[in-house]
Amino acid sequence: DRELVLEAVRQHGGALQWASEDLRADRALVLEAVQQDGEAVRWAAVQLRADHALVFAAVRKNGEALRWAAAELCDSRELILEAVQQNGKALRWASEGLRADRELVLEAISRNRWALTFVAEDLRAERGFMLEAIQNNPMALEWVAEDLCDDRQFVLQAVRQNGLALEFAPEFCADREVVVGAVQQNGEALEWAAADLKRDRELVLEAVRQNGSALPCAAEELRQDREIVLQAVQQNGLALQWAADMFRNDRELVLHAVRQTGEASDWAAEELQHDPMLTLDAARANPFAVQGSAAPVCSVLDVAMEHNDLSVRVACGMGGTELRATLPHDATLGDLGRQLRGHCDGRYIYMVFAGHASPVSPFDLEQTLEDFV
Repeated sequence: DRELVLEAVRQHGGALQWASEDLRADRALVLEAVQQDGEAVRWAAVQLRADHALVFAAVRKNGEALRWAAAELCDSRELILEAVQQNGKALRWASEGLRADRELVLEAISRNRWALTFVAEDLRAERGFMLEAIQNNPMALEWVAEDLCDDRQFVLQAVRQNGLALEFAPEFCADREVVVGAVQQNGEALEWAAADLKRDRELVLEAVRQNGSALPCAAEELRQDREIVLQAVQQNGLALQWAADMFRNDRELVLHAVRQTGEASDWAAEELQHDPMLTLDAARANPFAVQGSAAPVCSVLDVAMEHNDLSVRVACGMGGTELRATLPHDATLGDLGRQLRGHCDGRYIYMVFAGHASPVSPFDLEQTLEDFV
């Protein structure tokens, strides 16, 4: 019963397998089936599996349906491109010539990394092509021709394009230059570095500056280094979760992490999780930089009372640009800090007073300027 079978394949394309031989040769009915489930083309009559338009409809729905296409269709570039755009692994069913087609192969790799296993040998030995493939998919390094895999210069180029490719170059994981190139491109490549390099402070700093999520890959002693943790949470506040306990209880460092993402407070010590100054809005409104972070310095040169107001003279930045501000007599350090921050392109600032060894703490912003002076 054609109508019954038609209704069935519209609901579930695979029902075509139970249709009669005549109905599996009915083009309109089979088209309905493959539009619902591309794999249904396997049950189509032989002549329909050589029908370009019908098979095109099948691979548009499921690229792997290409396996059931007639052999001559596997040399159709248009058909193979459609299939790999839906599922990169469909490259396995392409003709040998198309598995050496650069553009088509790169498209397949970008869709599914396992498509690399079906790339023609000639392409795997081509330096330019493999570098382009690695840029899209670090796993490509695993499939390069053997002579390229042993080529240090090639590997160095590869990890500079995609740091995660270091995973697939184990013989170079103790090569400092290669590892530096990798972590500068993607800090998480630190995971694949040799143990000695995970204790290399300069290299670890490079990694966490690029990606704070590299912090758990550093040697334990470096996860207790405040500067390294500070750089990590500046790039990714959630890196606080991998910091030593003493840093999760460090109010300034938690502030720095929360400024990057409010969710970082979830990883702070319990007593800091309800600190009103460590909410996202409060942290970002606070004008003062955390000690150890990069920030412009504003040096307060003079504070004087004039007509019941405070007159403040300040030198800002490397050039020492002099500014004057007038504030109410009860103004706070935070009031002055917010004004100065506005003159520093909205960046957090260090505010320094003569006679004080350290810049104003972010947690002193409610102290009155008059009392502080």
